[in-house]
Amino acid sequence: MTAVFQAIRSSMLTIIVGIVLAAVASVGLYQTVFGVASSFSQTISDGSQSVDIVDAGGTTVGSPSVTFSSATFSTSSQTVTGTLGTSSQRIRVYNPTSDATWTIAIAATGGSTATWSDGSHTYDFNDSNTDGTDDADSDSKGGRLTVNPASGTRAGSPDNTACPITDLTLGSSSSFREVAAAVSSITLLTGGSSATTYCTWDLTGVGLSQVLPPSQPSGAYTLSFTITLS
Repeated sequence: MTAVFQAIRSSMLTIIVGIVLAAVASVGLYQTVFGVASSFSQTISDGSQSVDIVDAGGTTVGSPSVTFSSATFSTSSQTVTGTLGTSSQRIRVYNPTSDATWTIAIAATGGSTATWSDGSHTYDFNDSNTDGTDDADSDSKGGRLTVNPASGTRAGSPDNTACPITDLTLGSSSSFREVAAAVSSITLLTGGSSATTYCTWDLTGVGLSQVLPPSQPSGAYTLSFTITLS
């Protein structure tokens, strides 16, 4: 087909040239334009689901942290509170895929044997006792951390119109436990099968409460946690 077309086109060009010469001679101006059709293509692939801690402008927070309320030394157990997810350190879920389902959860970075520490003293985060005393776990430290995702707020980014919060389910309040029906990870938020795809959401306002054991020495204690998406 191509060879035949070229031959016919060559013959036509010979005739046209004759006409053009005649036209130029009488008019003095002639222009011929040839167009060639081209088909463009573009492929856009899915990204990867992920979770991050970002500020109000959407920039990753380099060293995210949660500060609990202060406490004074006491011979009795006491409870301090904090908030995971604020306007300046919001938990952001990215789903640039066609898969609607995902779950974000929080767990101690060091595992079930990790403890709060000020470098000299420690206390626990996953005892089953509600009064801050030690239970039958692997250490001799008391203390219990409760996470309450149900108090949190879900928001689409940039807004709930672009990214609705349909079928985004907040996790239930739960305490970490090393023994007695162990809880090593607590679900914060779940995207169900009807959740919007190719969207981004923020989670803020997750309540935290830590029971301190009686007579815990004063100090600046820290404990690392990791939020994962699966």
